[in-house]
Amino acid sequence: MVNSKTKTLADFKTAARKTVNSSVSKYNNYLKSLEIKITAQNKQISKARDQSEKKRAELSEALKDRKALERLKEKSLEEYKKEESLAEQKVTDEIVSYKYNKK
Repeated sequence: MVNSKTKTLADFKTAARKTVNSSVSKYNNYLKSLEIKITAQNKQISKARDQSEKKRAELSEALKDRKALERLKEKSLEEYKKEESLAEQKVTDEIVSYKYNKK
């Protein structure tokens, strides 16, 4: 009977070790899978960060181009107004000259 209890106790300890080892193995596998997922996620974050910086640089360049075009547009408008004013002044001068010479 003592041998039977010893054997049962030994079997219980063996079963307990197997269960613990199995649990530890499953836990380690789970941790490894989490590490792999974390690494993959960090790669995606890095890629997204790089894309974001690229798009930010493109946006900055586009804004510079837009400002330059707006300045050119304003300059063209001012030049047009100046030309129109000169043309209008020329017409006015001709009218005044015509009236003066007519007298």
